[in-house]
Amino acid sequence: MTKRFTMYQNLKSNSNNMFATNWENIDWKAVNISIKKLRYSIFKAKKNNNIKLMCRLQKVMLRSKANILLSIRKVSSINTGKRSPGLDKILIKTNKARWEMYENIVQTPICDWVKQAKPVKRIYIPKPNGKFRPLGIPTIKCRVLQNIVKNALEPEWEAVFESSSYGFRPGRSCHDALSRIYLNLARQKKRTWILDADIKGCFDHIDHSKLLELIDTFPAKNVIHAWLKAGYCEFPDFNINYTDQGTPQGGVISPLLANIALHGMEKVLNIKTVSTTGHNFGTNKYAIVRYADDFVVLCDSEEKCIEAKNLLDPWLKERGLEFSLEKVHIRNVNKGFKFLGCHIKYYGKTKINLLIKPHPEEVSRLKEKLRNVFLKFKGQAPLQLITAINPIIRGWANYYLPFVSSDTFSSLDHFMWHRKWRYAKRRHPQKNKQWIFERYFGQEEGPSKNKWRFYTLVNDKKVFMLHFSDFKIKRHVMVKNNMNPDNRSSLSLSYWEKRYSNRQFLTWSNYQSRLNIAKKQYHICPLCLETLYNNEELHMHHIQPKKKGGNDSINNFIIVHEFCHRQIHSLKLDENDVRRKKSDLRKLMKKKIGLNSLSEEYKPTNFLIN
Repeated sequence: MTKRFTMYQNLKSNSNNMFATNWENIDWKAVNISIKKLRYSIFKAKKNNNIKLMCRLQKVMLRSKANILLSIRKVSSINTGKRSPGLDKILIKTNKARWEMYENIVQTPICDWVKQAKPVKRIYIPKPNGKFRPLGIPTIKCRVLQNIVKNALEPEWEAVFESSSYGFRPGRSCHDALSRIYLNLARQKKRTWILDADIKGCFDHIDHSKLLELIDTFPAKNVIHAWLKAGYCEFPDFNINYTDQGTPQGGVISPLLANIALHGMEKVLNIKTVSTTGHNFGTNKYAIVRYADDFVVLCDSEEKCIEAKNLLDPWLKERGLEFSLEKVHIRNVNKGFKFLGCHIKYYGKTKINLLIKPHPEEVSRLKEKLRNVFLKFKGQAPLQLITAINPIIRGWANYYLPFVSSDTFSSLDHFMWHRKWRYAKRRHPQKNKQWIFERYFGQEEGPSKNKWRFYTLVNDKKVFMLHFSDFKIKRHVMVKNNMNPDNRSSLSLSYWEKRYSNRQFLTWSNYQSRLNIAKKQYHICPLCLETLYNNEELHMHHIQPKKKGGNDSINNFIIVHEFCHRQIHSLKLDENDVRRKKSDLRKLMKKKIGLNSLSEEYKPTNFLIN
């Protein structure tokens, strides 16, 4: 008991150390380590069913200065919604404003957070089927407070969440969910029937009382209740519409609350996980894979699919939810089905080849999007067109990289060739084919022999439009279901470090050279001395700027977090400052792990856990 109390006191003390006196001087490495240790302690207490200790640790997390700092950084600098204001039209754009918010939250008791729950601004975004999805945008301060609460609540539930749940969870992705379906079907050939289901308006209809019952022990339950009841305002009248059900899509904590409400499907279907990896492919009557409110149940007969639906129906109604009737289908896998944008089907005469391909609907939707971009930029310079098109190609190709996509990529390249040729002809209707070819198409330096690569010249340098076939198929390795990022054991740390590094660099062009740069800096950001793989965006920074004679060689690059990259420029760090930080990192690592030269076997987690 004394040992446990000492650990609790140490965590409480560490989490409330003052990390700086202003935003520019914050020790982000210390902030991150403090949060990771606290999350692990909450995770471990829940695993050990020590609810009393878990609640005490959650209270520490809620008042942790490190948690407040990290939440402000995430909401105002990292999240994609950082430029979307709530009803108060306030955004945090400067370090001074970030520090003022930090001081304000530190001085505000948790009990007063209830009074600061504001209605969300509701907007509508188009869905693929032509309908519109409501999206709620909380105020920037509510988003920060929600992230603080999320860091306290999430590790408790990560300790118990089912292995079949993949949506909006740290370390898990759509690719993991699709891989789980593939393994279930490939290893159990008798499972040829699926219940393909979707929950009607899941986020909008979750029963508040049931949700609050599930988080009954959480210290800030009343704050979550206030957010749920705060309601929404929408254009044009902006009258407040109070809500007695649902959690607004767009809130930082909403996906976690939805996962909590939907936790328990495996228990309803009497699915037991017996393997050490969390996989169980053949000993149960059913198998389920869920991504948020979209899920499939795998069965060996049509009757069992109906039976599974009948079991889940009353369980969902307890939570204020119901099946979306137009989206519930019972299908035979031989005929194929759609899940998360992919088409899953047995191919061949004997129906033994299970393949996952891009769904034709998604391909058609992409083509329409690309057509619209070409139309939008038909009168503008090629550089603007390339700048608009390349992110679309990169994002779509990266999503479908793990699947059987080569034929689709080739077909899309053929489609794009026609669009590019029409664009060039429209710009120069009086020119012949040879002139257009020489002006707009060429061969990129490197192994590619394709001469039909669309490009433009910028400062005498060719800037090329990407091809889908530039992205080589690489199979996805499914996450081990007994591994969790909140588990800070040395085995788990090593696993996640390797997994994050592989996943993060795969989305970059010149993957291998980027990985070599990361190895040269020990997979550490030289600015904040934190691991590169903490789920932040990574940027390449020229040590010597190109306008001052720098080049694109490996030795002139460092890889840093997006936030750290902005600090380099906002603090006006020059070439010598950056080289000094890179040198300091190398000296630190040599001292820490006794290296005289870079070791390929070095695992950065060896020192990160200290």
